[in-house]
Amino acid sequence: MRILSNTQRPLAVFEAWIRAREYRKIHGGPLLIIDEHGNPVLYKYGKKKGEPKKFRLVIVVPGGGMSCVVSAGEFEELQEQGYANDAIGYFPISGGLANVLAFACGKSHRVRSFYEELPKQGFISLFRMLDPRMLLVDLVIDPMLEMLDYRRLRECQAEIYTAVTEWLTGRAWVVRIPVEEDSSQWRKKVRAALTLPKMSPPVELTGIIPGEPNRKALFCDGAVGMPLPLGEAIKLMRPTHVLVLAARDDLEPAESVTFSWITQLGLSWGVPPATKKGTLAIDDGTNRAFARMCEIHPRIECTALIPKSSISLFESNPALIHAAGERGKELMHECLEQAQKAVNRHRHDLVT
Repeated sequence: MRILSNTQRPLAVFEAWIRAREYRKIHGGPLLIIDEHGNPVLYKYGKKKGEPKKFRLVIVVPGGGMSCVVSAGEFEELQEQGYANDAIGYFPISGGLANVLAFACGKSHRVRSFYEELPKQGFISLFRMLDPRMLLVDLVIDPMLEMLDYRRLRECQAEIYTAVTEWLTGRAWVVRIPVEEDSSQWRKKVRAALTLPKMSPPVELTGIIPGEPNRKALFCDGAVGMPLPLGEAIKLMRPTHVLVLAARDDLEPAESVTFSWITQLGLSWGVPPATKKGTLAIDDGTNRAFARMCEIHPRIECTALIPKSSISLFESNPALIHAAGERGKELMHECLEQAQKAVNRHRHDLVT
């Protein structure tokens, strides 16, 4: 696993998270940024001078096909450890959206099982783009939506944003995912955000493009135009800390060649040129975003967990999918454990 950070402490976000939770457990109130001496960090200037700074965590989750089961396992571990309601917002992309929605309603364990069940339905195949049948909605998106707990989603205090890509232009647009009583529009946004080109027809949405509330357009997976929305997440939610839960590292060389060939062949008809170009550039866009993350000013601490490629984007072996989910749980457990040790060690050093 690679851990990227814009500070000298790779697990800085986890350490700050743990200190904030420990302080809240003793003193109550909201999560605050706590310094290494155990005191709240105060604003030094402006209208809030002298007030404690709140700990504002945003979790960004890119997609990755079947390898998203890794981040599903990471969310399951966070859920089991009691970290489920601490983030102020989420910005998932593509398959990461399914994991965030499940986490927000306490169903991370269920979405992991969902990944394992998909191959049994005959859906997962690298050659699916060459199949004229459009099964993504029937076999993946709608069943995933049915397993969510909408009452708990409506009670979730965190904001959830995602992106959808305009079918004709290849340009991505940010959309908020509020869970409303009338869920028809909400479901359509989720379907669009999860609809890979050629895996399912694009979804018609109204009012997505700013300044054009009545305009209807077709949209597909947000990863095509916005594979890793770090800048967008910071601009929209103004976090103090950002945690990125990537599904995988770069594709293995053999898989990369095969995926590129199948993708180009599968997108050679029926897909606008801009959308095809964006789909083929998802990995490059993700790598550029990670490079920019390391340049973000350290006043916003960022940590990205990037597991080594363990399964393919179109993995069809349930045993390997299960093992990848377990590995995700183990990785998150290791990060929390190491961060807790770092906090304890520093506290001990101050005392001695």
